[in-house]
Amino acid sequence: LAERLLIRRADAVIAVTRGRIGVMEEMYPGVRIELVENCPEAIPELPPRGRLDGVPEDGGPIVLYQGAIAYERGLEKLIEACGLLPVGSVRVVMIGPDATSGVLPAMARERDVNGVLSILPPVPSEKLPGVTASADIGLILFQNTCPNHYYSLPNKLYEYMMAGLPIIASDLPEMAGLICRERCGMLIDPESPRAIAEGILGLASDGAARTEMGGNGRAAALARYTWPAQAAVLTGIYGRFAGCGARGRGR
Repeated sequence: LAERLLIRRADAVIAVTRGRIGVMEEMYPGVRIELVENCPEAIPELPPRGRLDGVPEDGGPIVLYQGAIAYERGLEKLIEACGLLPVGSVRVVMIGPDATSGVLPAMARERDVNGVLSILPPVPSEKLPGVTASADIGLILFQNTCPNHYYSLPNKLYEYMMAGLPIIASDLPEMAGLICRERCGMLIDPESPRAIAEGILGLASDGAARTEMGGNGRAAALARYTWPAQAAVLTGIYGRFAGCGARGRGR
């Protein structure tokens, strides 16, 4: 409602994926939507791989979900999938702030999940690249519950690529397009715990595929998906209005 009321009063409108732009242009004919992607700063040299505090070292490849521990991100299905993973096959790690008031961590404890899951508290953003680089596989399991998820290209996808992690992601249009184009991961059905478990086990057991996908993703991230290029677009948008004042419209 707020968007519908305000969008035609804006001097500029920014979206973060081309899919969102297409939908918004259909919703608001005549409104110009500009693309600024959520790309991270380049990390020319990755921090050394380290040990994640609270994660056993002998649990197999580390499969990382970083970000808010929240509903509609496939984490309930991931917890169910952990119950299908053999003990010692992998170590699944969720790291981030709990937005469920303890519900999902309690679900993990109650279901035991074969002892393969660790839930860690958030870390400062400046330490996150070191955490990401200490994993072997990155997870993004957003569910198709709203346009925001359906057309999402979250920061974590680019961060996984920058860290050289192969990605297991929901088969949704924007993520699927980038992952297939850059050959940096695999797509699964985020509604199926079995599909999640099979994807994790398949990639965890294929070191050559992990190396190839991770290398493809990192090369693409360094070449095409870094913040300076997007910052130039953003500052160019701001520059069109620099010095023009608010013109009495509350901008």
